[in-house]
Amino acid sequence: MYDINGEPKALASDVVDRAIAVSASNFYQETPDAVYVAVSRANTKFSFGPNSGSGAMVDFGTVPIGTILDISPHAWDNTAAVAGDIIFIYKGRK
Repeated sequence: MYDINGEPKALASDVVDRAIAVSASNFYQETPDAVYVAVSRANTKFSFGPNSGSGAMVDFGTVPIGTILDISPHAWDNTAAVAGDIIFIYKGRK
């Protein structure tokens, strides 16, 4: 987070980074700042629509384990998905 001069803003003491293991096919109102791939699976898809009824799933194919994607999806899916395969990363939030 930066001010209008491009300088880092001071954050409140209760602001932290957090990582949440998310379940496939669930819609999340709060989009992450990045996505970490904990388990590599073929046909990993992400939705960028503003609500669960919109936004086509975009197929990212097979994403290698340990990859951090600079994306902010509302949902993800895979036919063999298990909670924890994908980690949503939220930076500097309460």
